[in-house]
Amino acid sequence: MATDHLWKPFDRAHIANPYAMYRKLREEDPVHFSQTGEWIITRYEDTRNILRSSDFLVGNRFEWLKKGIGYFKYKDLDFTNIEAAMKGFILFLNPPHHTRIRKFIHQVWNSRDVAAIIQQNLDTLLPARADSFDLVKDLGKPLPAMTIGKILGLPEEDYLYLKEQGTVMIKALDLYISFKDIMRVNEAAGNFIAYFQKVIEQKKKNPDNGIISRLIELNAQENILDGEELTSTCILLFIAGEETSVSLMSTGLYHLISRQDEWEILRKNPEKIATAIEELLRYDAPVQIVGRIAGKDCEISGKTIKQGDTLTICLGSANRDPEVFDHADEFIMQREPNKHLGFGGGAHYCLGDWLARIQTEMMIRSLLERYQTIEMKDVAPHWNNNLAIRCLTQLPVSIR
Repeated sequence: MATDHLWKPFDRAHIANPYAMYRKLREEDPVHFSQTGEWIITRYEDTRNILRSSDFLVGNRFEWLKKGIGYFKYKDLDFTNIEAAMKGFILFLNPPHHTRIRKFIHQVWNSRDVAAIIQQNLDTLLPARADSFDLVKDLGKPLPAMTIGKILGLPEEDYLYLKEQGTVMIKALDLYISFKDIMRVNEAAGNFIAYFQKVIEQKKKNPDNGIISRLIELNAQENILDGEELTSTCILLFIAGEETSVSLMSTGLYHLISRQDEWEILRKNPEKIATAIEELLRYDAPVQIVGRIAGKDCEISGKTIKQGDTLTICLGSANRDPEVFDHADEFIMQREPNKHLGFGGGAHYCLGDWLARIQTEMMIRSLLERYQTIEMKDVAPHWNNNLAIRCLTQLPVSIR
Protein backbone atom coordinates (compact mmCIF):
# COMPACT_ATOMS: atom_id res chain seq x y z
CA MET A 1 0.00 0.00 0.00
CA ALA A 2 1.47 3.36 -1.02
CA THR A 3 1.94 5.76 1.90
CA ASP A 4 3.85 8.58 0.14
CA HIS A 5 1.28 11.28 0.74
CA LEU A 6 -0.21 10.45 4.11
CA TRP A 7 1.43 13.49 5.69
CA LYS A 8 0.23 16.79 4.20
CA PRO A 9 1.23 19.54 6.65
CA PHE A 10 0.77 22.37 4.16
CA ASP A 11 -2.81 21.52 3.22
CA ARG A 12 -5.12 24.20 4.66
CA ALA A 13 -7.91 21.65 4.98
CA HIS A 14 -5.71 19.56 7.27
CA ILE A 15 -4.68 22.58 9.31
CA ALA A 16 -8.37 23.33 9.84
CA ASN A 17 -9.14 19.70 10.69
CA PRO A 18 -6.11 17.39 10.99
CA TYR A 19 -7.92 14.45 12.56
CA ALA A 20 -8.83 12.55 9.39
CA MET A 21 -5.18 12.75 8.31
CA TYR A 22 -4.08 11.53 11.74
CA ARG A 23 -6.50 8.60 11.62
CA LYS A 24 -5.25 7.50 8.21
CA LEU A 25 -1.65 7.64 9.45
CA ARG A 26 -2.45 5.64 12.59
CA GLU A 27 -4.23 2.98 10.58
CA GLU A 28 -1.86 2.69 7.60
CA ASP A 29 1.59 3.76 8.77
CA PRO A 30 1.78 4.96 12.40
CA VAL A 31 5.57 5.43 12.22
CA HIS A 32 5.73 7.12 8.86
CA PHE A 33 8.80 8.47 7.07
CA SER A 34 7.42 11.51 5.29
CA GLN A 35 8.30 13.42 2.16
CA THR A 36 9.30 16.31 4.44
CA GLY A 37 12.21 14.23 5.75
CA GLU A 38 11.12 13.27 9.26
CA TRP A 39 9.33 10.45 11.03
CA ILE A 40 5.67 11.12 11.83
CA ILE A 41 4.51 9.45 15.07
CA THR A 42 0.75 9.14 15.56
CA ARG A 43 -0.07 6.39 18.08
CA TYR A 44 -0.54 7.06 21.79
CA GLU A 45 1.88 4.47 23.19
CA ASP A 46 4.70 5.45 20.83
CA THR A 47 4.09 9.13 21.58
CA ARG A 48 4.03 8.68 25.36
CA ASN A 49 7.16 6.49 25.34
CA ILE A 50 9.10 8.99 23.23
CA LEU A 51 8.08 11.94 25.38
CA ARG A 52 9.20 10.13 28.52
CA SER A 53 12.46 8.76 27.12
CA SER A 54 15.81 10.48 27.60
CA ASP A 55 16.91 8.83 24.32
CA PHE A 56 14.95 11.44 22.35
CA LEU A 57 16.19 15.00 22.45
CA VAL A 58 14.52 18.35 21.88
CA GLY A 59 15.93 21.23 19.90
CA ASN A 60 15.63 20.15 16.28
CA ARG A 61 13.49 23.22 15.58
CA PHE A 62 15.99 25.55 17.23
CA GLU A 63 18.91 23.87 15.46
CA TRP A 64 17.12 24.32 12.14
CA LEU A 65 16.60 27.99 12.89
CA LYS A 66 20.23 28.47 13.93
CA LYS A 67 21.45 26.83 10.72
CA GLY A 68 19.20 29.15 8.75
CA ILE A 69 20.49 32.16 10.66
CA GLY A 70 24.07 31.15 9.88
CA TYR A 71 23.26 30.66 6.21
CA PHE A 72 21.58 34.04 5.83
CA LYS A 73 24.55 35.82 7.43
CA TYR A 74 26.44 35.09 4.23
CA LYS A 75 23.70 36.89 2.33
CA ASP A 76 23.93 39.93 4.63
CA LEU A 77 20.64 39.10 6.36
CA ASP A 78 20.77 39.27 10.14
CA PHE A 79 18.28 37.02 11.94
CA THR A 80 20.28 36.68 15.17
CA ASN A 81 17.48 38.21 17.25
CA ILE A 82 15.67 34.87 17.00
CA GLU A 83 18.59 32.95 18.45
CA ALA A 84 19.14 35.47 21.25
CA ALA A 85 15.44 35.59 22.17
CA MET A 86 15.13 31.80 22.31
CA LYS A 87 18.42 31.04 24.04
CA GLY A 88 16.71 30.30 27.34
CA PHE A 89 13.62 28.54 25.94
CA ILE A 90 13.69 25.32 27.93
CA LEU A 91 11.48 23.55 25.38
CA PHE A 92 14.55 23.60 23.09
CA LEU A 93 17.09 22.58 25.75
CA ASN A 94 18.22 19.15 26.93
CA PRO A 95 19.74 18.17 30.29
CA PRO A 96 21.75 19.45 32.03
CA HIS A 97 20.89 22.96 30.69
CA HIS A 98 17.17 22.19 30.62
CA THR A 99 17.24 20.89 34.20
CA ARG A 100 19.20 23.91 35.42
CA ILE A 101 16.89 26.54 33.94
CA ARG A 102 13.58 24.72 34.53
CA LYS A 103 14.42 24.15 38.22
CA PHE A 104 15.34 27.81 38.54
CA ILE A 105 12.07 28.98 36.92
CA HIS A 106 9.97 26.68 39.13
CA GLN A 107 11.24 28.49 42.22
CA VAL A 108 9.33 31.62 41.19
CA TRP A 109 6.82 30.38 38.59
CA ASN A 110 3.68 30.75 40.67
CA SER A 111 1.52 33.54 41.99
CA ARG A 112 -0.52 33.51 45.19
CA ASP A 113 -2.72 36.25 43.75
CA VAL A 114 -3.37 34.63 40.37
CA ALA A 115 -7.10 33.98 40.96
CA ALA A 116 -7.68 37.58 42.03
CA ILE A 117 -5.76 38.83 38.97
CA ILE A 118 -7.80 36.66 36.59
CA GLN A 119 -11.10 37.71 38.16
CA GLN A 120 -10.20 41.39 37.93
CA ASN A 121 -9.35 40.94 34.25
CA LEU A 122 -12.60 39.08 33.58
CA ASP A 123 -14.58 41.86 35.26
CA THR A 124 -12.83 44.35 32.98
CA LEU A 125 -13.34 42.41 29.76
CA LEU A 126 -16.88 41.04 30.09
CA PRO A 127 -19.77 43.41 29.25
CA ALA A 128 -23.19 43.38 30.89
CA ARG A 129 -24.66 42.27 27.56
CA ALA A 130 -23.73 42.68 23.92
CA ASP A 131 -25.24 42.00 20.51
CA SER A 132 -21.74 41.82 19.08
CA PHE A 133 -18.96 40.25 21.13
CA ASP A 134 -16.08 38.07 20.01
CA LEU A 135 -15.10 35.39 22.50
CA VAL A 136 -11.64 35.13 20.94
CA LYS A 137 -10.75 38.73 20.05
CA ASP A 138 -12.49 40.38 23.02
CA LEU A 139 -11.86 37.74 25.68
CA GLY A 140 -9.73 34.70 24.80
CA LYS A 141 -6.79 36.68 23.43
CA PRO A 142 -6.57 39.67 25.80
CA LEU A 143 -7.27 37.75 29.04
CA PRO A 144 -4.09 35.59 29.11
CA ALA A 145 -1.88 38.51 28.01
CA MET A 146 -3.32 40.74 30.74
CA THR A 147 -2.95 37.98 33.33
CA ILE A 148 0.62 36.95 32.59
CA GLY A 149 1.60 40.61 32.26
CA LYS A 150 0.36 41.32 35.80
CA ILE A 151 1.95 38.14 37.17
CA LEU A 152 5.29 39.17 35.67
CA GLY A 153 4.89 42.69 37.01
CA LEU A 154 4.53 44.50 33.68
CA PRO A 155 2.54 47.70 33.07
CA GLU A 156 -1.07 46.93 32.18
CA GLU A 157 -0.97 49.28 29.20
CA ASP A 158 1.76 47.15 27.56
CA TYR A 159 -0.24 43.95 27.20
CA LEU A 160 -1.59 44.68 23.71
CA TYR A 161 1.89 45.39 22.36
CA LEU A 162 3.30 42.24 23.98
CA LYS A 163 0.37 40.17 22.74
CA GLU A 164 1.10 41.30 19.17
CA GLN A 165 4.75 40.28 19.50
CA GLY A 166 3.80 36.93 21.06
CA THR A 167 1.37 36.11 18.26
CA VAL A 168 4.20 36.56 15.76
CA MET A 169 6.87 34.89 17.90
CA ILE A 170 4.84 31.72 18.43
CA LYS A 171 5.15 31.04 14.69
CA ALA A 172 8.76 30.01 15.40
CA LEU A 173 7.35 26.92 17.12
CA ASP A 174 5.58 25.78 13.95
CA LEU A 175 7.51 23.09 12.12
CA TYR A 176 6.91 24.63 8.71
CA ILE A 177 7.36 28.38 8.24
CA SER A 178 8.22 30.58 5.28
CA PHE A 179 11.06 33.05 4.77
CA LYS A 180 8.56 35.86 5.26
CA ASP A 181 7.55 34.31 8.58
CA ILE A 182 11.20 34.18 9.68
CA MET A 183 11.60 37.88 8.92
CA ARG A 184 8.53 38.74 11.01
CA VAL A 185 9.63 36.45 13.86
CA ASN A 186 13.06 38.09 13.89
CA GLU A 187 11.46 41.54 14.16
CA ALA A 188 9.21 40.41 17.01
CA ALA A 189 12.18 38.77 18.74
CA GLY A 190 14.09 42.04 18.55
CA ASN A 191 11.13 43.93 19.98
CA PHE A 192 10.82 41.43 22.83
CA ILE A 193 14.55 41.63 23.62
CA ALA A 194 14.56 45.43 23.71
CA TYR A 195 11.41 45.53 25.85
CA PHE A 196 12.51 43.01 28.47
CA GLN A 197 16.07 44.33 28.68
CA LYS A 198 14.58 47.70 29.60
CA VAL A 199 12.18 46.10 32.10
CA ILE A 200 14.99 44.12 33.75
CA GLU A 201 17.11 47.23 34.22
CA GLN A 202 14.14 49.10 35.70
CA LYS A 203 13.32 46.30 38.13
CA LYS A 204 16.91 45.98 39.27
CA LYS A 205 16.57 49.56 40.51
CA ASN A 206 12.92 49.38 41.62
CA PRO A 207 11.88 45.78 42.40
CA ASP A 208 8.26 44.78 42.98
CA ASN A 209 6.36 41.57 43.81
CA GLY A 210 6.19 40.37 40.20
CA ILE A 211 7.91 37.24 38.94
CA ILE A 212 10.53 39.17 36.96
CA SER A 213 11.73 40.95 40.10
CA ARG A 214 11.84 37.61 41.91
CA LEU A 215 13.82 36.07 39.04
CA ILE A 216 16.32 38.94 39.17
CA GLU A 217 16.71 38.64 42.95
CA LEU A 218 17.12 34.86 42.87
CA ASN A 219 19.57 35.05 39.97
CA ALA A 220 21.69 37.57 41.85
CA GLN A 221 21.94 35.04 44.69
CA GLU A 222 22.54 31.89 42.65
CA ASN A 223 23.99 33.22 39.37
CA ILE A 224 22.11 30.62 37.28
CA LEU A 225 21.38 32.66 34.14
CA ASP A 226 23.58 34.96 32.09
CA GLY A 227 22.14 38.22 30.74
CA GLU A 228 20.82 36.77 27.48
CA GLU A 229 19.28 33.77 29.27
CA LEU A 230 17.51 36.03 31.77
CA THR A 231 16.00 38.11 28.98
CA SER A 232 15.07 34.97 27.04
CA THR A 233 13.45 33.43 30.13
CA CYS A 234 11.24 36.50 30.55
CA ILE A 235 10.13 36.16 26.91
CA LEU A 236 9.44 32.45 27.41
CA LEU A 237 7.36 33.05 30.54
CA PHE A 238 5.18 35.56 28.74
CA ILE A 239 4.62 33.23 25.78
CA ALA A 240 4.21 30.07 27.92
CA GLY A 241 1.66 31.78 30.13
CA GLU A 242 -0.22 33.28 27.22
CA GLU A 243 -0.35 31.24 24.01
CA THR A 244 -1.46 27.86 25.39
CA SER A 245 -4.18 29.63 27.38
CA VAL A 246 -5.46 31.46 24.30
CA SER A 247 -5.66 28.22 22.35
CA LEU A 248 -7.37 26.21 25.08
CA MET A 249 -9.91 28.94 25.81
CA SER A 250 -10.82 29.68 22.20
CA THR A 251 -11.22 26.08 21.05
CA GLY A 252 -12.81 25.11 24.38
CA LEU A 253 -15.50 27.76 24.16
CA TYR A 254 -16.25 26.82 20.56
CA HIS A 255 -16.76 23.16 21.41
CA LEU A 256 -18.84 23.84 24.53
CA ILE A 257 -21.08 26.58 23.14
CA SER A 258 -21.73 24.61 19.97
CA ARG A 259 -22.99 21.84 22.26
CA GLN A 260 -25.68 23.66 24.21
CA ASP A 261 -26.73 20.54 26.14
CA GLU A 262 -23.25 20.22 27.63
CA TRP A 263 -23.11 23.98 28.26
CA GLU A 264 -26.33 23.80 30.27
CA ILE A 265 -25.05 20.79 32.23
CA LEU A 266 -22.08 22.90 33.33
CA ARG A 267 -24.42 25.75 34.29
CA LYS A 268 -26.26 23.43 36.68
CA ASN A 269 -23.14 21.53 37.76
CA PRO A 270 -20.13 23.91 37.80
CA GLU A 271 -18.12 21.34 39.74
CA LYS A 272 -17.89 19.42 36.43
CA ILE A 273 -15.99 22.20 34.64
CA ALA A 274 -12.53 20.89 35.60
CA THR A 275 -13.25 17.45 34.11
CA ALA A 276 -14.70 19.07 30.98
CA ILE A 277 -11.47 21.02 30.50
CA GLU A 278 -9.46 17.78 30.55
CA GLU A 279 -11.68 16.42 27.76
CA LEU A 280 -11.21 19.63 25.79
CA LEU A 281 -7.45 19.15 26.13
CA ARG A 282 -7.78 15.62 24.76
CA TYR A 283 -10.38 16.22 22.07
CA ASP A 284 -8.74 19.27 20.45
CA ALA A 285 -5.34 19.87 22.02
CA PRO A 286 -3.82 23.39 21.97
CA VAL A 287 -0.41 22.00 20.97
CA GLN A 288 -0.86 19.53 18.13
CA ILE A 289 2.71 18.56 17.28
CA VAL A 290 6.16 18.69 18.88
CA GLY A 291 9.58 17.71 17.57
CA ARG A 292 12.27 15.35 18.82
CA ILE A 293 15.67 14.09 17.67
CA ALA A 294 16.75 10.45 18.09
CA GLY A 295 19.73 10.43 20.47
CA LYS A 296 20.72 6.93 19.38
CA ASP A 297 19.68 4.16 16.99
CA CYS A 298 16.40 2.60 18.10
CA GLU A 299 13.28 0.79 16.92
CA ILE A 300 9.72 2.12 17.16
CA SER A 301 6.87 -0.22 16.26
CA GLY A 302 9.12 -2.21 13.93
CA LYS A 303 10.72 0.79 12.19
CA THR A 304 14.46 1.48 12.54
CA ILE A 305 15.19 5.04 13.62
CA LYS A 306 18.78 6.21 13.21
CA GLN A 307 20.64 8.49 15.59
CA GLY A 308 20.07 12.08 14.48
CA ASP A 309 16.77 11.37 12.72
CA THR A 310 14.05 13.92 13.43
CA LEU A 311 10.58 13.00 14.60
CA THR A 312 7.31 14.91 14.52
CA ILE A 313 5.18 13.76 17.44
CA CYS A 314 1.45 14.25 16.81
CA LEU A 315 -0.10 14.88 20.22
CA GLY A 316 -3.45 15.58 18.59
CA SER A 317 -3.40 12.14 16.98
CA ALA A 318 -2.29 10.33 20.15
CA ASN A 319 -5.23 11.89 21.99
CA ARG A 320 -7.63 10.37 19.44
CA ASP A 321 -6.10 6.88 19.48
CA PRO A 322 -8.98 4.36 19.77
CA GLU A 323 -6.60 1.83 21.33
CA VAL A 324 -6.55 4.06 24.43
CA PHE A 325 -9.74 6.13 24.34
CA ASP A 326 -13.20 4.63 23.79
CA HIS A 327 -15.15 6.55 21.14
CA ALA A 328 -11.99 8.59 20.61
CA ASP A 329 -13.47 10.95 18.01
CA GLU A 330 -16.40 11.86 20.26
CA PHE A 331 -16.44 14.69 22.78
CA ILE A 332 -17.44 13.04 26.07
CA MET A 333 -17.46 15.87 28.57
CA GLN A 334 -17.10 13.81 31.74
CA ARG A 335 -14.67 11.23 30.32
CA GLU A 336 -12.82 9.37 33.03
CA PRO A 337 -10.12 8.20 33.14
CA ASN A 338 -8.56 10.65 30.72
CA LYS A 339 -4.81 10.21 30.39
CA HIS A 340 -4.49 12.68 27.54
CA LEU A 341 -1.24 14.21 26.31
CA GLY A 342 -2.68 17.67 25.71
CA PHE A 343 0.24 19.35 27.48
CA GLY A 344 2.86 16.85 26.34
CA GLY A 345 4.69 14.63 28.80
CA GLY A 346 7.99 13.79 30.40
CA ALA A 347 10.61 16.36 31.33
CA HIS A 348 9.24 18.90 28.82
CA TYR A 349 5.67 18.87 30.09
CA CYS A 350 4.13 22.30 29.40
CA LEU A 351 5.34 24.96 31.82
CA GLY A 352 2.12 26.99 31.63
CA ASP A 353 -0.41 24.16 32.09
CA TRP A 354 -1.56 25.28 35.55
CA LEU A 355 -2.24 28.82 34.37
CA ALA A 356 -4.13 27.67 31.27
CA ARG A 357 -6.36 25.41 33.38
CA ILE A 358 -7.10 28.06 36.03
CA GLN A 359 -7.91 30.77 33.51
CA THR A 360 -10.12 28.51 31.41
CA GLU A 361 -12.12 27.30 34.41
CA MET A 362 -12.62 30.81 35.80
CA MET A 363 -13.59 32.12 32.37
CA ILE A 364 -16.21 29.39 31.84
CA ARG A 365 -17.61 29.97 35.35
CA SER A 366 -17.88 33.71 34.75
CA LEU A 367 -19.67 33.26 31.43
CA LEU A 368 -22.14 30.80 32.94
CA GLU A 369 -22.82 33.04 35.94
CA ARG A 370 -23.23 36.27 33.99
CA TYR A 371 -25.18 35.26 30.90
CA GLN A 372 -28.32 33.24 30.33
CA THR A 373 -27.65 32.80 26.63
CA ILE A 374 -24.57 32.87 24.39
CA GLU A 375 -25.42 32.36 20.74
CA MET A 376 -22.82 31.81 18.05
CA LYS A 377 -23.21 34.06 15.01
CA ASP A 378 -21.06 31.95 12.71
CA VAL A 379 -21.12 28.18 13.07
CA ALA A 380 -18.11 27.73 10.76
CA PRO A 381 -14.91 27.98 12.86
CA HIS A 382 -12.07 30.23 11.72
CA TRP A 383 -8.79 28.42 12.44
CA ASN A 384 -5.35 30.02 12.49
CA ASN A 385 -2.75 29.01 9.90
CA ASN A 386 -0.48 27.16 12.32
CA LEU A 387 -0.18 23.40 12.36
CA ALA A 388 1.58 23.23 15.73
CA ILE A 389 -0.56 25.60 17.83
CA ARG A 390 -4.27 25.09 17.14
CA CYS A 391 -6.39 28.15 17.82
CA LEU A 392 -9.45 30.01 16.55
CA THR A 393 -8.94 33.50 15.19
CA GLN A 394 -12.50 34.65 15.93
CA LEU A 395 -15.72 33.48 17.57
CA PRO A 396 -18.47 36.11 17.22
CA VAL A 397 -21.47 35.71 19.55
CA SER A 398 -24.38 37.61 21.02
CA ILE A 399 -24.71 37.42 24.79
CA ARG A 400 -27.65 38.12 27.12
